[in-house]
Amino acid sequence: MKSIRLSTIIALLMLCSGCGVSKKTFELYQTEIKNTLSTVNQQVGEIKKNQADMLNSLNNVKSKQLQDEEVTKRNISDLTSQITSVKDKISVLNESKDSIEKIIENIVTSQNNKTDNSSATKGTLINGINVGQHFTDFELPAPQGDMLKLSDLVGQTDYLLIDFWASWCGPCIRSFTGLKSVYEKYHGNRFEILGISRDRNENDWQEAITKHNLSWKHVFDYYGRVTQIYNVSGIPCTILIDKNGKIVGRNLYITEIEDILIKN
Repeated sequence: MKSIRLSTIIALLMLCSGCGVSKKTFELYQTEIKNTLSTVNQQVGEIKKNQADMLNSLNNVKSKQLQDEEVTKRNISDLTSQITSVKDKISVLNESKDSIEKIIENIVTSQNNKTDNSSATKGTLINGINVGQHFTDFELPAPQGDMLKLSDLVGQTDYLLIDFWASWCGPCIRSFTGLKSVYEKYHGNRFEILGISRDRNENDWQEAITKHNLSWKHVFDYYGRVTQIYNVSGIPCTILIDKNGKIVGRNLYITEIEDILIKN
């Protein structure tokens, strides 16, 4: 910024105090002062303009930051929605897969039962287990978490019925009515049932026991080991064992089981 010279200020003071200053000199000082003030005003204007530009730039930066933050929030929201949508689709696909597997297994079960029922009482070789042979022992977890052996039950009653089933198996659920009827009549020294679940989920197994009020013994064959030992290709599948441990029937009708209990 251009400064006012000392001589100019002195001249003005002299003029104000009554000292003699020529008109020409005064006019020169006056012109110089005007020019200086003009320069000052011009520079002040530039400073104000620069200040305004700086404020605008700062506001633009803040505005861009806010816009970027808003864009980031929207992107995060969109990404979260996409992740949720993918999870929902995966869940639907898993449910569909489980439903298809259950339908297929029910179809296989139905077909296998037709074959098993036709030969169960003839004493022929059925799925690799001969009626008349001694049972094969196994040990599986019970609902309370303790392990239960088949040999712990065989011989405690006149007859023990092994029932292979699952909570998702429609024919299995329908068979409970007949099993409950026989169980209520002969439970005690005469008859016991051991349910062997083929469920994939332990909670489903235990919930089904409670839901259908299945009061007999139960174990959980998660890995299908016992199912393989007894060559069970479809469910429901039942095996009747006498007190001596001999297999006396497989996939017998409820009426056939009751006839054996009555006659023996």
